[in-house]
Amino acid sequence: SLGWVYEYDENLTARGSIGAEESVQEFSTTTRKEKQLNYVYSGRLTYQHRHSITDVELSRAQRPAGNGVSYLLTDISLRESYLINEQLFLRGEARYRKATYIQTAGINLDTEYSGSGSIGYQISHDVDVTANYGYLRQKLTSNNGDLDAHSM
Repeated sequence: SLGWVYEYDENLTARGSIGAEESVQEFSTTTRKEKQLNYVYSGRLTYQHRHSITDVELSRAQRPAGNGVSYLLTDISLRESYLINEQLFLRGEARYRKATYIQTAGINLDTEYSGSGSIGYQISHDVDVTANYGYLRQKLTSNNGDLDAHSM
């Protein structure tokens, strides 16, 4: 892979990399092998202002799944951190993920949407108290339904 970092000014930075990788999936019941050449990349744009930091990220990479298969995951996210004053801060994140398989085995992730928000108070340099809320919605392969999760 090939990567770079570009600092437009003290507030705006871009990072990126692009490359290729081959994935091979062997099936234990046969001698068959599935090969696929995957183009992978990652990019991050960071804007930092006096009281806030905004990150936009885009990536595509091979990931293993718990059931023995692997998938190519495309991930897009937006994160914001905002400092209200020296002790009080807000954070938020939105994310979309899409999985692509050589061959889908069983029930796996197809798409995922998630979002989270938090508010925190910094008590000291090393200690803060934070309240969080998160939402996750996953669509599974083979029309096996959706999963929803809420966390606090």
